[in-house]
Amino acid sequence: MKGNEGIVEQCTENGVWKVIRSDCEHRTDLSCRTNDEIRPAQACDWGKSGYAIQKCTDNKWGFPFPNKCNEILCGINNIGETKISSSNCSSNYTGNAIEVCTIAGTWEKTAIGSTCSPIYGTCNASSDSTKNIGCPPGKSGSHILQCIDNDSNDYWTTLSDTCQPIRCSGGENIGSVRIKEGAFCPNGTNGTVMEYCDENGDWQEVQTNCVIGICEAPADNKGNAYWPTTLGGQTATYTSCTPGYKKVSADPTRNCILNADNTATWSNTVNDECVRITCPEAPALINNATYPLTFAGEKNVTGTCDVASGYVAQAPGYPLSDCDMNGNWANERIPCKNSCPAYEESGIGIVGVKLWLDAADQCMVFSNDSCSTNAVAGLDKVGCIKDKSGNDYHAVQPIGTRKPSYTSTASGQNGLPTVRFNGSSNALHYPDIGTFNETTLFIVHKALSFPDTYSVILGKSGDFNGSSWLYYGTDDGIYLSFETVNRNPIEIFDIYGTTGVYAITSLIDDNINIAIHRDGVVKDTQVVLSPQSKEWGAGTIGGYYEGGSGYSEFFHGNVAEILIYDSSLSTGDGQTVESYLGDKWGIDTKTVFEAATLWYDASDTDTVLKTSGCNAGTKANPGLDTVGCWMDKSGNNFHATQTNASYEPTYTSNADGQNNLPTIKFNGSSTRLEYPDIGEFEKTTVFAIHKENSYSGVGQAIIGASGVSGKSTWIGYKGGTTAPMYFDIRGRNPLSVQKDDYATADRYYLTTAYDDNTISELFQNGSSLVSKNITTDTTKKWGPGSIGAWNEPGYKMFHTGNMGEILIFDYALSNSERNTINTYLIDKWNITNPDIKDTAVLWLDAEDAATVLINNTCTGSTAAYSDDVGCWKDKSGNDNHAKQGTASKRPKYRSSGINAKPAIDFNRLTFDTLRIPNASGDDFDVNGNFTVMFTLKYDELGNYWGTFFNRGAAYANPFEIVTMKTANVSLWRLYFDLGDGTWAGSDGVESTNGSITTNTDYIFTFRTFGPATTHEIYINGKLNNSRTAPATASNSGDPVYIGNYDGTSSDGMDGKIGEILFFPSALSITSREDVESYLSSKWGITLTP
Repeated sequence: MKGNEGIVEQCTENGVWKVIRSDCEHRTDLSCRTNDEIRPAQACDWGKSGYAIQKCTDNKWGFPFPNKCNEILCGINNIGETKISSSNCSSNYTGNAIEVCTIAGTWEKTAIGSTCSPIYGTCNASSDSTKNIGCPPGKSGSHILQCIDNDSNDYWTTLSDTCQPIRCSGGENIGSVRIKEGAFCPNGTNGTVMEYCDENGDWQEVQTNCVIGICEAPADNKGNAYWPTTLGGQTATYTSCTPGYKKVSADPTRNCILNADNTATWSNTVNDECVRITCPEAPALINNATYPLTFAGEKNVTGTCDVASGYVAQAPGYPLSDCDMNGNWANERIPCKNSCPAYEESGIGIVGVKLWLDAADQCMVFSNDSCSTNAVAGLDKVGCIKDKSGNDYHAVQPIGTRKPSYTSTASGQNGLPTVRFNGSSNALHYPDIGTFNETTLFIVHKALSFPDTYSVILGKSGDFNGSSWLYYGTDDGIYLSFETVNRNPIEIFDIYGTTGVYAITSLIDDNINIAIHRDGVVKDTQVVLSPQSKEWGAGTIGGYYEGGSGYSEFFHGNVAEILIYDSSLSTGDGQTVESYLGDKWGIDTKTVFEAATLWYDASDTDTVLKTSGCNAGTKANPGLDTVGCWMDKSGNNFHATQTNASYEPTYTSNADGQNNLPTIKFNGSSTRLEYPDIGEFEKTTVFAIHKENSYSGVGQAIIGASGVSGKSTWIGYKGGTTAPMYFDIRGRNPLSVQKDDYATADRYYLTTAYDDNTISELFQNGSSLVSKNITTDTTKKWGPGSIGAWNEPGYKMFHTGNMGEILIFDYALSNSERNTINTYLIDKWNITNPDIKDTAVLWLDAEDAATVLINNTCTGSTAAYSDDVGCWKDKSGNDNHAKQGTASKRPKYRSSGINAKPAIDFNRLTFDTLRIPNASGDDFDVNGNFTVMFTLKYDELGNYWGTFFNRGAAYANPFEIVTMKTANVSLWRLYFDLGDGTWAGSDGVESTNGSITTNTDYIFTFRTFGPATTHEIYINGKLNNSRTAPATASNSGDPVYIGNYDGTSSDGMDGKIGEILFFPSALSITSREDVESYLSSKWGITLTP
């Protein structure tokens, strides 16, 4: 070794030299012959044990590689450090003995630093004279005690003390260390023999610096592992397994044995050896081939094709694959080929399918119930259809006579084979696939005939009574029904059955609503009255089976594909599956427009003809000709015609139509078009684009009856100048749903009427206006009827105005479908609503100073800021002025009430109130839908009902809007109540706790709609809460109070109101947002996204 400073030692307080630093290092200037040669077992520096390995680099011995030298320690103490001994001084001494750490890593007692002192005690001078108590640890000599006579208190004292610290030859203290002259490490090993002074004063030889034997990293790879260089007497842990091997669990270990002559040798025993990596044997592991269990690294292993699944070898000796070093099959050559006809599956891309049976995939259809022999299309019976979902819910039939047929591609659909059930014995059974709260079913099928009772497509199986089932019924027309056990009533869908035609039936059940689609179009929806889980399986395809009673209610027809999901798919996902099935099976999935039963469109000039001979007629010229035929675009050929030229309506020019599109104009006295009987439906939806030029006479029919009294459904105006719009189902009692003051003359409207046999509802320009619960289940008969007239013997109502487009559907459209058509028609015909604020029946605006007056007669001087308000005038034109005749109860007019804008300031303690007088049949006799909006701010919220808008008293009010009374004044909320004779009954909705506070500007919107009825609270444009509850508001004509419950109550408002708008309809989303945007901009109140 070499160094500049060498070893620096310090004499400690214990009289021992202690190494404090050393720059000694292995020499790297010595030559070596062969590069990369290893020189093992180089000694460590002074005070260290272990060994170092040097590597020959550039023909010089390099730095230690690796360095295995470690400091010699006594526990955690370095050489020369001391500690209090754990043993006593000796029997005649007290105090602490001291030990010093030696180079041997041992502790030796030393006198230096010791606090050992004699224990004197008492004696008896008559018998005791002297005694030698010896020396404490680390000293030698004697210590004589003498007994002193002191009457009865004799005691010991020191007579002589010759104890001296023990030293080794050379005068060295205990713990001192030195090189032992002339001594060498055993067997020629490297290192320096040292000696240290022990506690007896003897020099003890120590070989801790001598390098004992090491086991060098071996090349034997014992235990299929690599081993590191290891010191003799130690256990080595493997570096890694050799290629193609892996450890099982614990790390492999191996002992380096230290021999008696200080050499070391590796043990031949390895604990937890590495084991051979293998590629597993597994069926159809790669491209439907099985490979045998094979060791990693083996190449060109021959596989066996999965013949049972329809795969065969493409060439002798193949397929071949390699087992890589990680135990994976790789690099397959000439894989097995599918012996079934090629079938490319595009995939659906919708996760969650639980059962997927596909007759088009011939490799998944088998002739035996063990699902091992592929069925040949057009020849074989079907014993098994494998589930393609990956869940292995295969449908099987073990009995040969009950197996359905596998059709040929020509006898199937769109060049693909299907499974045909004979209607008398054929059925397949699928297992229990689960119970779901929600479900979606898609089935592609064709009925060939219908029996007198039921035709079950999916039924239960065995004695299991829980499976959902789908079937046709024929006892009252062809309908399709979906039933889950114990659900009451069962869901029966509209007339649906057509023989000989493939259809995609989609059923979506979210436990709230259930809908059925045919070819992508909603055919029916129903509310789930008794929500429950849907159990699929154990079930039957093609029939209904009970173990005790056997088979029954068989399906006669073809099934092509079935998919069952454990969730209700979204509209987009459902359309994706329907499009996939439609493209695959060649079934036209229609748009909602194509599902119309009748569709007239005046803008399509190809469909408006001069003569009643529709098929060979001449096109009418817009602006010039009359109309003899308005052709049906639905494809059903329900054309509307007029054979009498004097009764023909005119075809307007584009300029005289709407949005530069021509319309058909009716004269109000004789013109009309007659359409045939198009059917009688359980449910219906109708759309009409129309304009009335005037209102007079007994009424005006947009679509009316023709020839047969009281038969056809009609939509139109029931006479007079108030223009009530009627949607009338003949034979129903009450007959109609109607809306007074529906429209103004010379404006185009979109009227939508909807009837699902539970609700009948009218919409104007996409917004619901009025609806009625249906108590009489009545079919809707359309036709024979008239367009532009009600033309019955002795009773006629002619339409005075124009029509642009009419669509009639034989089912109740979903909200999304209805919105799709509404948007199309509104955009196409440029149907614009009047300024929605103009439709309000109450409009109070404090910013408009001209409407705030001192006098309660609503005449005379306007109020100045800080004046009392006697009248707040209504801007709606309906004269619903809010007044106060009692001077002490008048609110104040403030210049800066809401966001620095004027407002009416109400003080609860002085009963400030404005009152809209009572009137029978006034604008607030709400029955059904209405919307009311406020801008306001609370100055105080307390432990009281903060009523700021109310009608009626004794809790029989049609409506009341308050702040909710609560003991926790930090969590205030709103309550929107419709009276039922009790306060806060089952008829209101409240906002969330803490949703309102003081000194904050708000826009509040309260909306109620539908016969159910649904109540909504919006705060600053965002829906805060909603609730569906019965509507029990009375039309009592009681006054409307603003700012107080009734003008005498302590339940009133402390705060300011800037604006109030009351609408007699449930505003559409767009209309509501328009008004809220107007209020936000005007009053500087930010809407919540």
